[in-house]
Formats: sequence, structure tokens, C-alpha cells
Amino acid sequence: MLLSPLTDLVSKAFVANGLPPELGRVIVADRPDLADVQCNGALQGAKLAGKPPRAIAESVMAELQKTGADIFSDISIAGPGFINFKIKPEYLAQQLAAQDKDDKFGLEIPTNPETYLIEYVSANLGKDLHIGHLRNAMIGDAVRRLVTYKGYKVITDNHLGDWGLPMGQILSECARRYPDLDYFKEDYNGPYPSEAPISFADLCEIYPAASKKSKAEPEELKRAQQFTAILQKGHPGYRALWEYLMKLSIDNMNDRMRTLGVPDFDTYYGESYMDQFIPFILEDMKKKGITEVIDGAVSVRVQRNSDKFDIPPLVIEKSMGGVTYAATDIATFYQRKKDFNPDVVIILTDFRQELHFERMYRASVRAGYAEGMKFVHLMYGTINDNEGKPYKTRSGGVPGFNFLIDLASDKASERLKEIGLDQKFPEDQFNEIAKQIGLASIKFGDLNNYRRSDYVFDVDRFVSFEGKTGPYIQYTVVRVNALVAKAAEQGIQPGEFIVDPAYHDVALLLLQFPTIIDAALNDYAPNVLADYLFRLAQGINRFYQTVPVLIEEDHAKRAAALAVLSLSARILTTGLDLLGIKVPQQM
Repeated sequence: MLLSPLTDLVSKAFVANGLPPELGRVIVADRPDLADVQCNGALQGAKLAGKPPRAIAESVMAELQKTGADIFSDISIAGPGFINFKIKPEYLAQQLAAQDKDDKFGLEIPTNPETYLIEYVSANLGKDLHIGHLRNAMIGDAVRRLVTYKGYKVITDNHLGDWGLPMGQILSECARRYPDLDYFKEDYNGPYPSEAPISFADLCEIYPAASKKSKAEPEELKRAQQFTAILQKGHPGYRALWEYLMKLSIDNMNDRMRTLGVPDFDTYYGESYMDQFIPFILEDMKKKGITEVIDGAVSVRVQRNSDKFDIPPLVIEKSMGGVTYAATDIATFYQRKKDFNPDVVIILTDFRQELHFERMYRASVRAGYAEGMKFVHLMYGTINDNEGKPYKTRSGGVPGFNFLIDLASDKASERLKEIGLDQKFPEDQFNEIAKQIGLASIKFGDLNNYRRSDYVFDVDRFVSFEGKTGPYIQYTVVRVNALVAKAAEQGIQPGEFIVDPAYHDVALLLLQFPTIIDAALNDYAPNVLADYLFRLAQGINRFYQTVPVLIEEDHAKRAAALAVLSLSARILTTGLDLLGIKVPQQM
């Protein structure tokens, strides 16, 4: 709403001087005391034109003094050729008025939106969600919200781990514990029970116990492998029990996600669903001549000449028979291309799977299963304690999903009771406010960090109403909404944006919103938006404290101040929603 039109104008000035338009990119000034915005293109333009940077800057400035006379109050050159601009208050007021009327606050929406498929959470059957899934879900949901807000079509997939050895381990242990279940009777012809006497809590205890046995005892591993093979061959009893356990896991995941404010996924295609495509892709890849037998195994070479290190061939069929996880993942690329034909596929995992997915994608490209498809692997760091180690519970275990959410909600409740808010609201309403603040503290505490970085989980700091936190921004919106509502009770409504130096800094911040959304999407980095929301909240609080809104005697200035505050609250609320954070009605 600000930088984009200014970039267009400055780009034309560069073109008028025989230089490429991309040199005219306008950014927020590094020194706000000297300028509002700046352009650094003259330095690069000097190399192309064979002239001093300052000479290029002077020529561009001369052009802009004619074409930008209605926009810029001052144009100057600093250093070797940085072009600095101060913007006329009248232009800022015009842009604010246009932004206020636009549903997306000036964000440009693509005319031919691409289709995105975003895979996140991707939990395994039989395991409750934990701290690792929490970060995956928060980043994934924020990216989904940003992509959707930009106007792209989005398909979400919770790609389940539901078909390998862990399934055999679970079935093996279930058969040992519940041998009389109909699922394990070889002479039983059905129908099978719609529900088995196994709860999700039972399942969460069964899986680690079975896995431990398989690792410690070779015979247990062999038994689990046999159960896996029988399941995958279509044994009706095993398949019926497996489907029931799948439903238990998906229902639990959806419950956890809804608690976090993450909507249900569009698809839950797991490894089992991809199994039907594996025979085809194995044969197809062989026919296309991209496979070869290496050390007895059917493999695909994925090394490229540009690689600076060795990348081993990808084994898709073992020397002793049987397919690998790689084959399943290539089948996933095939299925997504066939069923959805997405322009972009985004997968979220931690760093440990970086090489794995790079090899999968390269093999899929060679096979033609990723043609015209951009693949983005979003990797993220770990959540650590104050000593920089992966966060654990006091007992030393990996924190569960609900443990962290409850911890933050309890801390928020403590803070709210300290200011007596529990005395102002019924218990149910108070608890809902505490929950919203608790979730905001966790989400903003995570998303405020670049996704590839590790960070320290400090719930006391996250829940603070001061500093760079989610509750601070929530409270800012609540305060502004309360003031606007109070003004309405007095018959005072937001009016036209006017020229006033007091609004200058907030106006510049508000008009940056579309650029911030595009910047966050450029690297799928929600922290860019989180940082902006904090800076905007700071600006609004300074404005709020220095401008006497309700007691301002000048009616035009009072109405304009309300217009600025109202627009600010809407943008903050929208930005928080894009991070998956709700604003309480009161705090």
C-alpha cells in the first residue's frame, strides 16, 4: 500500500535513465530520523552504467522531483548514492484512506492463484502428540493461513505414519494382550466389532512397550515383522483392527489440533494409502530407465553435477525383496500430482529429514511425478530449556501436547488473577480468556522466532503483558477496541484521515502491512509478521499515550485519531489471526 506504488514510481525513474526497473526497489529507511523510505539501486546501477553511484542517484532524483512532486516532500542523497525520501502527509492520508476501505488492507491478490498442498503434523499411529508436533502444527498452520490469505488455493494433508513396522509391533502386542478378540481368530468370518476394547490411552501404552520389545529381543522383532506382512497382505481381521486404531489416532489428533485452534485437515492420506501405487511406480520407473541395480538393490541415482558433496543413490527396492520408505514417498509425489496437480508442495519436518526429502524430490523429478511442481521443505529447530537442551518435563520425559498448553493457560490464569480479572468475569468466561492468552503466549513465543532457529521455552516470559509477547499485542488491541467503543457511546465515530505529524509514524507502519505479508510468504517465515505486529503495537501505544483522543477539542483531529486507532486494531487482529491467535473481548 506504500512501498509497492513507490517502487513503481522510482523504477520508472531508473528506466528513464536507461537502467533496469528492478533497481528502483524502495524499502523502509534504515535511519528513520533522516528519511521515511530509501532506494539503494544507484550503487548497482553505477556498475551497469559505468558511472559513479552518486551521478546515477542525482539523475534519478532529478526525474523524481518532476514525477513525484505530489508524493515526496524531500528527496536527498546520502553517502555514495543512497536516495532518501520523505513522504508528504497528504499522500500518507490518501493511502490510509484507500487501505481502510480495502478488505485485504492493500494486499495484491494474484489473478491466477496457484494451488498449494501443505503437509504438516504427520503423526504416527498409536502415539500421542508431543512438543515436536506442537511446533510443526503452529508453523504449518501459520503458513497455511498466510498462503490462504494471499488468495491461493490450499490443500492440507496430515500424512500419517500408519503402515510400516510400528503397525506390526502394535498388532503383535495386541494379539498377546487380547488373544480372544475376534480380529485374531483365523476361523472368524465376521462381521468384526465396530469398536474394540482398546482406548487411545491403551494404544499409547502398547506402542512403546511393543517397540521396546522389538529392539531388545530378535524373536519379538521377527514376530512384529510377520504381523506387518500379514496386515499388508490384507488379512481381514488385522485390517479391521488397524482401521479402528487409525480412527482412534485421527480422532485424538483432531481433538488436539482443535484445542490449538488448527482446523481439521483436508486429507489424511498415510503410507497405507500410497501402498496401492507402489507396484505401478516401480514398474514405471524401470520402464523409463531411471533405475539400476546397485549392490543387488533397485536404486535411483540422484547425484547432480552441481552438488558439492556426495549424495548416495536412493534404494527403492531391497536386494532381498520388499520396498523401502523411499518408494512410499515417491508414490506420494505421484499421487499428489495425479489427484491434485499442485503448483507448490510444502512439507514441514525437523532438520533430520533434510537429505531424505531432497533425494525423494530429485527421484520424483526424474520419474516425471513432480513435473511443474515446486517443492519446499520447511525445516525447523528445537524447543529448548534454559540450559539450551531439548525441553523436558520435570520427570525427564518429552512434554505432551496438552502439558504445554495447560502450563501456559495456568500461567495466564495466575497473571490475570494478580490483576483481579477473576473477580470481574464468571468462571467460564475467565477460563476462556486465560486459555486464549495461554495459546497466544505459546504461539507467539514460537512464531516470533525464525522457524529454522532453536529457541528457549520460557513460559513466564511468554505470558508477560509487557515486551515482545502475544499477550502484549492482544492487550493493545483490547485497549484500542475499548477506546473506540467508549467513543461510540459518546456519539464519536472515526472520520477522515487528515494531515497531522502525530499520525506519521503509525501511518508508515500501517501502510507496510501488505509488504510484510509478501515478505513472510517469500520465505514462509511467520516471524516476519510477528515482528511487525509487535512494532505496530508499540507504535500504537506511543500514539495512544501522546494523542488525547477523547478529549481532543478539534473534531476533525479527534475523528482522524479514532480512524487511525480503528484501522490499527483491525490490522493487528488480522495479523494475529494469521498466526492462529485470537483476541479476547476483554483483558
